[in-house]
Amino acid sequence: MIGGKYDTMDPKYMEWMSTQVQNGRSLTVNAGHCSQYDDPENYFPGLIKFIKDVNTGEFK
Repeated sequence: MIGGKYDTMDPKYMEWMSTQVQNGRSLTVNAGHCSQYDDPENYFPGLIKFIKDVNTGEFK
């Protein structure tokens, strides 16, 4: 789950949602609803790390 600190959904709820799926993760960035535009410096490295971890089998 990737969400913004100032998004309409509570970041704590998004963190909880990530625990409800197998190997879930949560990333909260300093943004509103459009996280990729509001905080690309944190959004994209988090997304890329997730993709690389899945690709290499480090996804745990």
